[in-house]
Amino acid sequence: MSITYGSSPGTVITEFAADETLGDQAQQTGNNTVVVSNTISTSPPGNGQIGTKFSSYVGRLCIINIAGTPQIRMISAEAAGTGSTRILTVSENWTTNPIQTDTIHVFYDVDDIETGGAGGGIALNAKTGLYELSNKLTIGDGSLRSGLQINTAVGMECNDGGSTLQNIVKSSGYLYMGYRQAGVSIAGSINTFVNNVANEPTWQFQSGAKGKIIDSLLWGQLPYALFYECASGSAIEFTNSKLVNLTYASTFFGATLTDTAILGKAASTELIRLSSTSTVDGLVLVKTGGLATASGDTSTETVTVRDVVWVGNYYYISVNSNKTWKVINPTWNVTSYTDLNWLTSTANYVYDQKSIDAVVQKADGTKIQNANVIVYENTTLADLVLETYTDSLGVASGLFTYKLHSTNSSTTTYGGHALRVDGWSYFPYTAAQLSTSYFNGTVVLSPDTNIVAASQSAALSDGSGITWNSDTNPSSIIEFTVGTGTLSVNDTITQATSGATGVVTKIVDGDSAAGTVHLKSRNATAFSGTYGLSNGSGWTATYTASSQQDFSKWIDGNNKSMQVIHDYLAALTSQTTLSATGELIHEWGKENQARVLYLGSSGFYTEKSGSLGVFITNYGAGTIAYFTDNSGVTWTPPTSVTLSITAKDTSNQPIQNVQCAIFKTSDNTVLMNTDTLSNGVASTPYNYVGDVDIYWRARKSSVATGTKYYPQSGTGEVSSSGLAITITLIEDSNA
Repeated sequence: MSITYGSSPGTVITEFAADETLGDQAQQTGNNTVVVSNTISTSPPGNGQIGTKFSSYVGRLCIINIAGTPQIRMISAEAAGTGSTRILTVSENWTTNPIQTDTIHVFYDVDDIETGGAGGGIALNAKTGLYELSNKLTIGDGSLRSGLQINTAVGMECNDGGSTLQNIVKSSGYLYMGYRQAGVSIAGSINTFVNNVANEPTWQFQSGAKGKIIDSLLWGQLPYALFYECASGSAIEFTNSKLVNLTYASTFFGATLTDTAILGKAASTELIRLSSTSTVDGLVLVKTGGLATASGDTSTETVTVRDVVWVGNYYYISVNSNKTWKVINPTWNVTSYTDLNWLTSTANYVYDQKSIDAVVQKADGTKIQNANVIVYENTTLADLVLETYTDSLGVASGLFTYKLHSTNSSTTTYGGHALRVDGWSYFPYTAAQLSTSYFNGTVVLSPDTNIVAASQSAALSDGSGITWNSDTNPSSIIEFTVGTGTLSVNDTITQATSGATGVVTKIVDGDSAAGTVHLKSRNATAFSGTYGLSNGSGWTATYTASSQQDFSKWIDGNNKSMQVIHDYLAALTSQTTLSATGELIHEWGKENQARVLYLGSSGFYTEKSGSLGVFITNYGAGTIAYFTDNSGVTWTPPTSVTLSITAKDTSNQPIQNVQCAIFKTSDNTVLMNTDTLSNGVASTPYNYVGDVDIYWRARKSSVATGTKYYPQSGTGEVSSSGLAITITLIEDSNA
């Protein structure tokens, strides 16, 4: 028999109401039908005990492929098929239509037990609408699969069975209260419990038991010990349900608690015991003893819980030896390890963590795959604490730690978090991430039209040899004048008076005589005054006062164009597995800077992140707008323009060997001193950094051969277009 009755062991369900291996499914009429060969209303397998409320398949839950990937549906209609077959319609389309050789299992309903009469120990109370169970209920015998449903707002009152166990689900037993349709929890049950014996479990789920408690209320009616036992190896899901008036510790090993509330009596004994096999995602604890692991268990174990709300509990968590708790998005008042109940001080930790759940897409809603979703922590680690990337649906999820409570002795608080989202060919997203809050939202990325590389791999290949550098002391640029001798790359410049030193990466403006140089491997001493500089190999110069600008980060461009450098850096930070350099760049940017190198209407430029500026040396073609130093001051490399004087005679013919000189009016600095060539032009390149007033002179030296001319002089201004002067010299017949 599938259902047996008696005072001991009580009511026992040992099978499903119907089960079989499916035959030919050709009669399926849509994506919500299945064809079975038996008729539950007349001759279910091995059992004639079918209740009056659900005397057919209709109103019963069924499971397709119970031993594989199960599909659970409510049967909403049945009709006669060919021969002895029945065509069942379910209330929601199948994910995968059943096929021949699949299995189907159909549940008993609590009404089927009531039909057993007085011997069944269960009867419907017409006033309360509750089925009253006066003895034990057991689902399963530990071998055969068996199932009971208590659905559609049906209630069951469990009176004391006179034993230490009330209701039992054994291995291979299935208990379903309520179900989910279209993702919504519906048709749950009400279970009330009246126990006369202390410490008596209301439901005991043994290893191998399975069940779903959905949209249901489980309610203790008397102030005796009321608790639930989910043994290790069981698989019980509590969803959108309430467990009310617990008065003793309950175990939820192997269980899943989702959007469920547990209400106790505010006693320290009303612990909610979990294990590493428990899954908690949305739990409200009211007046319980808080969370704990198995009593006395000190094995190494990690327990993870998510979205737990504590209200008026005796403890938050009781932490035993070798236990690690990861508490994601908690609602509690734990600020220090002293707020937790440490049972020991041996290798036990509680992580207060926040979640990141991001959907990355374009402005039109198209999801972006392989976008990096990154969290940086600044206060303690100065490191990336999350590095993940989006799937085909544009979704990426992860965690970061806000507080770590350790071994009943310390609390570490992490902060300064930043959320960064970066994808190849898109402009990155950056924002400060509250350390006390989770992120659950959509990030929209826009195409980066400044990238010209054909692909990410091409950008990485083209930029090979470019390096990102972080010296112990910031690198610097300095200016100098009055240089003698030769200054070369890799020379060490020393200012003896101050003791400042640095190694030359490049003369970024001018030459050995006067210019600007970038220095790496700096010591901690600043250049000062107008003291002398030397390289120890014959070169000397005078430092230009207050010209030092510091850059904590510098890039060796390996003589690549600025566009190649731009695209290479963009490719580094959008790899799905970041290189060490990619990580360093994200750590530099924090919430402040999306890119290392930007491109604007005036050219390429860098900005500082925090107090860390960026300089680029050894670059090739490309217009530079500016580089920003640690203090926020920009440095713009000079623009090369031409200074020229063209000399002609009164017949408009070019004059060769005319000595032409141009001087800076303010300090008589020589800007040009050269003779005209056969075309009558004397010229020199000049690095323009601003308009400069000048005066000029032109004469044909008396030692020069040929016709002599009267000298000329005048004034002018060097502008952003340079300076071009044309003069007409008059012959000196007296020379």
